[in-house]
Amino acid sequence: ADQELVHMVNKIFKESQESDLDSIDPISLIPNSAAMAEYPKLSAACCNCPMIAQVRYFMLREINKLVFQALNYIDFNEMSSHGSLAHAIHTARDRLFWGAKHHWMVSFMLRGRVCREKPKSLRLEPLKAVMLPGEVDVEAKKTMFAQAFRALMEKDWFLVDPKEKGNAFEVVLVDLHAQDAGGPYREAITNMCKELQSESLTLLIRTPDCKAADQRKQIQLWLPNPDATSKLECEMLQFLGKLMGLAFRSGRFLELDLARCVWKHLLNLPITLEDLKQVDKSWYGVYKRFEEMMKGSCPEDFDSSGCTFTYRSLTGNTVELVPGGKELDLGWDNCTRFLKLYRKAREDEISAQCAEIRKGLTAVVPPEVLALCSPSELQAKVCGAMEINLDMLERHTDYNGYKKNSKQVEWFWRILRHHCTEQQRRQVIKFTWGASRLPVEANWGTTRFHIRKRTVDKIIHSETCFFTLHLPEYESYEEMRDLMLPTISNAEGVIDGDSSLNT
Repeated sequence: ADQELVHMVNKIFKESQESDLDSIDPISLIPNSAAMAEYPKLSAACCNCPMIAQVRYFMLREINKLVFQALNYIDFNEMSSHGSLAHAIHTARDRLFWGAKHHWMVSFMLRGRVCREKPKSLRLEPLKAVMLPGEVDVEAKKTMFAQAFRALMEKDWFLVDPKEKGNAFEVVLVDLHAQDAGGPYREAITNMCKELQSESLTLLIRTPDCKAADQRKQIQLWLPNPDATSKLECEMLQFLGKLMGLAFRSGRFLELDLARCVWKHLLNLPITLEDLKQVDKSWYGVYKRFEEMMKGSCPEDFDSSGCTFTYRSLTGNTVELVPGGKELDLGWDNCTRFLKLYRKAREDEISAQCAEIRKGLTAVVPPEVLALCSPSELQAKVCGAMEINLDMLERHTDYNGYKKNSKQVEWFWRILRHHCTEQQRRQVIKFTWGASRLPVEANWGTTRFHIRKRTVDKIIHSETCFFTLHLPEYESYEEMRDLMLPTISNAEGVIDGDSSLNT
C-alpha cells in the first residue's frame, strides 16, 4: 500500500511540476475513485480507515525529510551489508518520493566532475552506416554506433551538467549538410538505438518470446547477447552504458526496449520468476511444470518427459547444467536440484554483459545515485516513457499563425488522440523532433513544440532542430488525416537538411 501511495503522490508531483514535499497538504490528499481503482492495495487499506492515505502520507513525508537530510553522510559502499543504514535506505528506495529523490541526485552529481566546456563536434558518416539486409558490422567500423564508439569511448563528454541538460556534443553529419541545433543529435542517437536493436550489431538480441511473436507484431523486448564476450564487444557494451548515463544526466532518451530483468541487473537487484517469464514463457512453463509436480505428486507419478540436466539458452544452444548433464536424466530424487540450477542458469545468463554495461553507466552516473533508483525509475530516466503523453505535449505547445482554438489545430489534436495508433503518434513526434520519445515533464525546461501555419501548399513540413511542425491550412478534418499521416509515415528517418519535407 505504501508503494502505491508513493506512486500516486509522484503522479501528483509530476502533474503540478512540484518537488517540494510540503507542497501537498496531507489533509487534502483524498484518493478519488479512479485512484482507488488504479491502486487496489491502497484502496483496501482505506476501506478500513478512510484517513489512512493522509496519515500514511504524513508519516512517509516526514521520514523522507529525515532520509534526505542524512543521505550526504551515508557510506553507500556498505550497501551490501545487512543492518547498515545504506542497505536500509537502498531497500526502502520505492518509498522515497521521486521529486525529492531527483533533486538530491542532481545535487550529488553536481558535486562530482562536470564537463562544462562548449560541446565539441562529433563527425558521423550516415552513408557509411547504410547496411545491407543481414549484414553485421563485425569490426565495428560502419554503423553510427560503432563510429561514435571509436570517437567517444575515451572522452569525458558524457559528464554533462544535469541541471542544464544540454547535448554532450554537436553532431556533424558528413555529406548531409545538416546544421546541429538539436535535430541531428537526436537523430544520431535514435539511429544508434535502431542499430543496437537490429541484426547490424551483435550486442543485443530479442527475447525468445519476441522472436516467436514476430509475426504478431507485439512489442519487441531486447536483452544483452550472452555470446557478446570478445574484448571489442565488452568495450562496446561499456560504451552503451556511457550512453545510458548520458541519457540519465541530460534527459535525451535512448529509444531502447529492454526487458525488465536488464534494469534489475544494472542495479544489482534480485531477478524474480515474473521477470524471467517476461523474457521466455516457454522456459517459465517448464520450470512451473516441474515445480508443481514436486508439490502435488508422488515419486510414482513423476513424469520427466525425457528431460535431462540441460536447458536451451537465450541464443538457442543446448547447455549442460552440470558436467555430463546431457546424460543425466531428470527424476523425482534430483528435481529440486535441477530447478535450482535451471533457474540460476537463466538468471545469470546475461549477468556478465550487464556488468559491462554497468561499468560504463557508473562512469557517468555515480553508484550512490543508482542506489536510490528502482528499476522502473532507471528505465524512465534512460529511455523515457514508451507512450506519447498528448496532454503533456499540448501543454508545451506554442502556435504561430494559428490559435489554440483554430479548427486546424483542433483537428490535429483530434487526429492524434482518436485516429492514430501509438506507433503513428511516435512517427509524428519523430518527424518533428528527431526522436520518438518526449522529455518527461520535469525535463522540458524551455523546450516548446511549435505549430506554425503553412500557406504555400498542402505538404506538411517540419524542422527537427526547432521542434516545429509547419501545418498546412487544410480545408477539412478528412483532408488533414488523409494527407498528413501518409506523408509523415513515408518521411520517417529523414533528417534536417535532407529533404524538403523535413529540414
